[in-house]
Amino acid sequence: MKKVCEGITGCYRRLLLILALLVLQVGCTLALPYLTAGMIDIGVGQGGIPSALATHISAEGMEKLLLLMNQEEQEKVCAGYRNEGQVYTKNEMNREEEEALADLMTPPMVAVYALSTDGADYKEVLGEDLYVPRELDAFGILKLLPEDARLELTKAARERIAAIPLTLVHQAAVNFIREDLEIQGVHVQELQDSYLLKKVIFMVLSVVGIILSAVLSARFLARLSADYAFELRRRMVRQVFNLDEEQAASFSVNDLIGRTMEDTEKIQHFLRLFLQEILCLLLLGVGGTVLAWRMSRQLGTVVLTAFGVALFLLAFFTTIGHRSAGKIQNSKRHLLRMIRENLRGMMVIRVFGQEKREQEQFHRAAGSWSRMSARAGRTCFFLTPGLLLVMNVGFLWLAKNSASGINQGWLQSGEYVACIQYMILVIGACLSVADQISALPEGVAAYRRVAQLLALSEEKETCCKGEATEDKRAPILCFEHATCQYPGSSEAVLQDISFSVRAGETVAVVGGLGTGKTALLLMALGKMKIREGRVLINGKEAASYDRKWLAGAISYIPQNPKLFSGSIAQNLRFRKKDASDAELMEAVRTAQAEVFVSQMEKGLEAAVSPGGTNFSGGQRQRLAAARSMVGDARIYLFDDCYSALDAKTALQLKAALAKKTKDAAVLMTASRLELIQDADQILVLDHGRIAGVGRHEELLQSCDVYRELAASQGCDIHTAGEVTQDVY
Repeated sequence: MKKVCEGITGCYRRLLLILALLVLQVGCTLALPYLTAGMIDIGVGQGGIPSALATHISAEGMEKLLLLMNQEEQEKVCAGYRNEGQVYTKNEMNREEEEALADLMTPPMVAVYALSTDGADYKEVLGEDLYVPRELDAFGILKLLPEDARLELTKAARERIAAIPLTLVHQAAVNFIREDLEIQGVHVQELQDSYLLKKVIFMVLSVVGIILSAVLSARFLARLSADYAFELRRRMVRQVFNLDEEQAASFSVNDLIGRTMEDTEKIQHFLRLFLQEILCLLLLGVGGTVLAWRMSRQLGTVVLTAFGVALFLLAFFTTIGHRSAGKIQNSKRHLLRMIRENLRGMMVIRVFGQEKREQEQFHRAAGSWSRMSARAGRTCFFLTPGLLLVMNVGFLWLAKNSASGINQGWLQSGEYVACIQYMILVIGACLSVADQISALPEGVAAYRRVAQLLALSEEKETCCKGEATEDKRAPILCFEHATCQYPGSSEAVLQDISFSVRAGETVAVVGGLGTGKTALLLMALGKMKIREGRVLINGKEAASYDRKWLAGAISYIPQNPKLFSGSIAQNLRFRKKDASDAELMEAVRTAQAEVFVSQMEKGLEAAVSPGGTNFSGGQRQRLAAARSMVGDARIYLFDDCYSALDAKTALQLKAALAKKTKDAAVLMTASRLELIQDADQILVLDHGRIAGVGRHEELLQSCDVYRELAASQGCDIHTAGEVTQDVY
């Protein structure tokens, strides 16, 4: 996981900015239902008066309130308000003090409002003893009563008011404040309009915040995901180049291409989906549930339950999809591999008349992929209807609880509307994720495949630099009891190999098919893991050298040359990027490729198709030889570089290469003995072991395996190497 997430942690500032924008977007989104509830309940229902604690109370209103309080309560109220003549103004106080003062003053406000209006409507609230018809001066009568009797009556009224739902009590207190403001000469309608205008402005600002944060977060997220995908692909390509033979054998070409391109794209899409959809879903769910809970615990419980069920459905179907995502991906890649093989082998298929067989295999593979995809699609089809069912059941549950709450007075209409909107936001976010539910298991599966590749140990890169050997007689390349095996094989392909190559010396390796000639060169290149023994360059283990230094010190001609799309010059500059055209032409002449290169219209700038398919096998081999001759090297490795050449061209190339590499160490393999007869030393391999070492004439006398090879190629073993027949 750490290796896959390195690209994200490197962009933590941009990631934090995206998270901040997402939080802003979600916050503004959740603010809209809250503002809507305020407009309905306070702006419309309460006339723009937000609290039951008045900021200003007229002297007449304060006198009536104090009439219904005891001495202690009167002192607290007088401490909270200062007398400014005809108006009492609330003093500065903290929130806790305001809440305590509001609880103290709300029952008297309700009683005063009830006595000031049609008392018949509040008869049950005030009680028979305190109820006074409107045509009589209720407060005048209360003033005439003894204080004990008045307080006894107000105490009974308080007990009845305490039994009334809080929202109704709050509404009655607000009505008292409204009437008192009219007494003060305040235009209540203007107050209401001002409150509504303020809420509208906040709603417009919230919408602007949603739009800006959504646009900016989408832009930054697109850049972040693109940069992350680029960095991930770069690291994967570097990892592929660092794989040894054993690690590379565990992956097919199609698999590596799929992990580098398709899987990285899926991870990029998953990153965008997680930050833009899933994270918003979690923030909306938690925030909407908390805000709904603050408005009403019963309605908050409904929203929380719906959110929990929706998350369970998403997790359940994601788990099901994850089980089939890997199988679907493997089936798809198997189908792509079949298509690639059929296209490459179309001529062979037609020659042997196997079109029908290949078509049947393709139909079986395509049918398997189609069935698995359809099965996964049918399973996820039930997710969206399930979420819609959860949302509609939640609506019914909210309506049922809200109806009783509004009737009983513990819920207001605006709060019900806000909870409905929170439900829509939460389930809507779940539906948005459900539309891309297939990307979740695919992203997780792609992440695991990429992590598997990145988790492979890279080749060790050290800072050790190569140095020229002072003693010319000291070996540049040395094998000491080296043993290696092919990936996946339990048997060693080469065992106990020991020899050395000095500067100016040519060592040739011969043997039958499958004796390990190519594996020997791969060990020298560091591309085969050495199970036992070691390979030394200038007296130090090859693995201890810097890879870039090795690339400059060793030049290699593979048995099957690989050319890359571009031009001839671009292919030749692989070893030396700043090589001049003169250097390139010198290498071309050395490789005996000047004739066909000069005949091309563009010369060195002639196009090379992928794999060099626009050249013959011999031309590709000579271009590969030319590529290895650009620049100087200390060690040259030639893997049967004459196999595709005729005898005359092979001898010419051999002479040119010998002249170019006369001061370097040369290790080469060959299948024609005529091309290696003058080597300083010849190694004969048989069943992975050295069967003989010596010069050509010595081996003809001492090595049966070499003598059999010479006889099979028409060499007269009695004349020590005179070639009488060239089977090539």
